[in-house]
Amino acid sequence: MAGPSKLVRVTMRNRGESISFEVRTLPGSRNLVLGWVGQVAPDPTEITLSDSGGRSRVVTPRDRQWEHSVELLSDAHLFVPRSDRPFVLTLEYRVHPGELQRIRKLEADHLVVEELPPTAPSGSPELPESLSADRRKVASEALAELDELVGLEDVKVMVREILHAEVGRQRREALSLATAVSSRHLILTGAPGTGKTVVARLLAKLFWGFNLVELDQLVEVGPSELIGKYVGATAPLVDEAVDRAIGGVLFIDEAHMLHYTVLYGQEAVTALLRNMENHQRRLVVIAAGYPDKMEEFLDSDPGLRGRFTRVIAFPDYDDDSLGEIFRRIATSSDFDVDDEVVGAVVKHFNTSHRGPQFANAREVRNLFGAACDRHAARVGQLRAPSVEQLRRLELDDVFPRNASRNLDASVTALDEALAALQSMVGLSSVKYEVDTVIKLARMNRWRVASDLVPARVTRHFVFSGPPGTGKTTVAEHVAAAFRALGVLKRGHVVKATRDDLNEWSVGSQGERASEIIRSAVDGVLFLDEAYTLIGTPAVVPLLELMEEYRDRLVVVAAGYSQEMQLFLDSNAGLRSRFTKVIEFPAYSPEELVEIFEVTARSEQFVVSDEVLAAVRAELDSIDLRHFGNARGVRTMYERIVERIAGRMGESPTVTEMSTILPEDVRGLGSATTVPPRFGFVPWTA
Repeated sequence: MAGPSKLVRVTMRNRGESISFEVRTLPGSRNLVLGWVGQVAPDPTEITLSDSGGRSRVVTPRDRQWEHSVELLSDAHLFVPRSDRPFVLTLEYRVHPGELQRIRKLEADHLVVEELPPTAPSGSPELPESLSADRRKVASEALAELDELVGLEDVKVMVREILHAEVGRQRREALSLATAVSSRHLILTGAPGTGKTVVARLLAKLFWGFNLVELDQLVEVGPSELIGKYVGATAPLVDEAVDRAIGGVLFIDEAHMLHYTVLYGQEAVTALLRNMENHQRRLVVIAAGYPDKMEEFLDSDPGLRGRFTRVIAFPDYDDDSLGEIFRRIATSSDFDVDDEVVGAVVKHFNTSHRGPQFANAREVRNLFGAACDRHAARVGQLRAPSVEQLRRLELDDVFPRNASRNLDASVTALDEALAALQSMVGLSSVKYEVDTVIKLARMNRWRVASDLVPARVTRHFVFSGPPGTGKTTVAEHVAAAFRALGVLKRGHVVKATRDDLNEWSVGSQGERASEIIRSAVDGVLFLDEAYTLIGTPAVVPLLELMEEYRDRLVVVAAGYSQEMQLFLDSNAGLRSRFTKVIEFPAYSPEELVEIFEVTARSEQFVVSDEVLAAVRAELDSIDLRHFGNARGVRTMYERIVERIAGRMGESPTVTEMSTILPEDVRGLGSATTVPPRFGFVPWTA
């Protein structure tokens, strides 16, 4: 659904046969205009409309040239019976670009599709004379700010349509004429960084300026502030947010997360709908999120579509708009940039990979922030920089020329990380998967340096398999490799469990989880036994911050294979972010013996063939499913070292202190097994 909406006209010519056509309207723009030329009454053709909201109606052209506007609840099916009389039928409605492409494929000699220019009301809405001076001033300034926004022409058109309609209703009310009740609640859909929050703030100003709300206030909340962590805690959180917003506007960013949160998410939606109904004349709710996910959010409860009847779609910015945004950010920050710099920014975004998570203006701000850091480092070396030097942002500040020379700076560190990965015992399939990801990231460095579009690199992983199979160690090697490649600035690893992420005190919803996740930014967050997070309050901030820091954070979720599938299935947002699952197999007895030998020799113990045979015999005597793999080997090794220490005399020799005997091993296999697990029960409050 990305991209600006389109107003289209579809023209159909009668060919002596019935006409059937699917009308897929843009959410929030349900107005379908039917035009008719030909076939005069008293024997008109009846046009049947059936929409997916469950309504059906028959529309009859009244004369030779006829136009009729129909309000649809949702997408519709249009049917015109066969007629021998010639006629032309036209439909005008607003669609997404993808829908426009679909109906263009249907064009034939009897069907013509035209894209119409935006039908913006001429000029800005007239401010009613009854408004106070303060309201008029705020409304005028907000309209001016709206006009100054880069691009977003369709968004500006729809905002003005809303304001024109409200002014018209106010005029009817002033004359005591009947006025249809219209919902003022809005849905804003678009990719990150497309201006949804900026426009929401302007809408709050405009609604107050045009006297549509009592107070000039906007309360901004995220899903984690609306969802409780135990039964009965969610509704009070929603009520509290609404109480703060009463008389003004409540803005819910990432609102689709209310649908994706399995535990208590629906409770939040129910409480929100109740408040929207109870305060329908004193509250405006604006909910924002990604286009496809907001559609699923609206479908999650029948009451949502009835209250959110208007949807404003925010398109991705084109390359020129991103360049202009860079210029404006620089100017507002007291920097001077010339056309060469702006042109380089435009070229950069033209050749950059734009995946579904491309952050638009946020990417520009990140680019500008990095340029400011390089500018500060450059002028900081000057003895007495001039005002012009302090203000001027050079091309090298934005795109350093020595970037290609820096590509070799961390070759040694990368080689060390790859060598450490390959030195691990076994795990051939794991090594292959991880090595492929690392080499793809390395290739992207060279592609960017050569002005080529980088390929998309997996940033979040699921490591599934039994315990003790090296998942934590591999995550550390990935962090080191990504640091060497510049994918991560720090490359540190933050390990966390369910108990680390979930606090239990009242009123601390999501705070602990957010704190830990943010501490992993520019590195790797390793979630051990991640499946235990199913249904916990930590999932919402996890998904939010994975999106907010998607270019600065790698998340590795680890756990048993079957349970990790349950984890991914528990929330649609998890499955969409963790796109690569790497299976860690259990070690074979031979590999476990090798791990024991490597561990012992690394700590300067002498290991004979007899000792290795004793280790193998212990492994053969137990059920390895309950041994713990490399973790079990480490436990066995520590017990052996304890036995060696126990038989030392007052003055042991070097040989005595560094030699493992077969009797040190015997009987330790069964002593180091762990109890069998009995399955996983999701967390409940």
